[in-house]
Amino acid sequence: MHIPVMLKEAIDNLDFSKNGIWIDCTLGGGGYSQSIISKLQKMPLLGRVSEARGGLGNILISFDLDQSAISNFANELEKQGFKLVDKLYFGINRSEILIYKVLNNGLEVILVNENFAKIKEVIEFLKLDNILNNLKIRGMVADLGLNSDQLDNESGFSFQNLDQELDMRLDRNSNVKALDILKMASVDELVRLFEKYADLKGSYKFCKLVKDRIKDNRDLKVGGLVEIINIAFGKNNAVKFNLHSKVFQALRIVVNSEYDNLEGLLSSGFEVLGKFGVFEVVTFHSGEDRIVKHFFKSFEEQGLIGNDLKDQPIIPNEIEVESNNRSRSAKFRFVIKK
Repeated sequence: MHIPVMLKEAIDNLDFSKNGIWIDCTLGGGGYSQSIISKLQKMPLLGRVSEARGGLGNILISFDLDQSAISNFANELEKQGFKLVDKLYFGINRSEILIYKVLNNGLEVILVNENFAKIKEVIEFLKLDNILNNLKIRGMVADLGLNSDQLDNESGFSFQNLDQELDMRLDRNSNVKALDILKMASVDELVRLFEKYADLKGSYKFCKLVKDRIKDNRDLKVGGLVEIINIAFGKNNAVKFNLHSKVFQALRIVVNSEYDNLEGLLSSGFEVLGKFGVFEVVTFHSGEDRIVKHFFKSFEEQGLIGNDLKDQPIIPNEIEVESNNRSRSAKFRFVIKK
């Protein structure tokens, strides 16, 4: 079962006192979205709600590039009495947008099967169809970790699924898999890749062993990559310093262009956020956190935010870390737009 990380901090920092639009940039297992829905269903509506589009209800927009995450949450919404009222297609790739509604309280949930880096374009597209009712975007949250379903699927995200292919694509329409990266890059390029995206030092031997294995035309799956990590660094060191996770994390970041997409989300997401809106991000490694810290600091320097930024992020308490090991590396930052 997927357990959302730092859920209480995320929900407590959002202001649900006014009707508006809330955005879950990373739907995943649906933990944040479901909590936002619960909050919105309890809050009083401010103004008349019409059965037709254009009323003064609340809207939750949830993004995910993984089609299975969208499908799973759509099924959950239907169990809760939401009805599918519209299906739209966005962009040249015809990304699917599903619109669900509970008519008696004016709550709409819009599921967007698209990269969160395109948040501004999607919002503009929905506004053109008069779907967003001129409501302000009052809160956005992005949990940048993988959910449990993604770790358990057949895409080779986890180093514990030894028989799986080295795929790691969140977008199944993408042509480049993790194994393709290992095949195409030179030893020196791989060294730079793992240093940049995994803070992995002294990786030349490891990268050379990877290229030798591939050159010998031997099949390289998750288990094979784990074996090479253990040989190159020593199994005890690999476990002690979490090197398996770091190597797989770096490949996932490159395959899915995660740093570029995060920068796109931060710039365009802040742009569409309404006045006094809250932008929250939960990161899971230092590279992501550096990017978020840099962008939030730049907003502060431009006089665009209304809260005092802290140099140190909020981290999970001991109780959460004990109950959810996935949260141990999480860092939570947020800004409020002036």
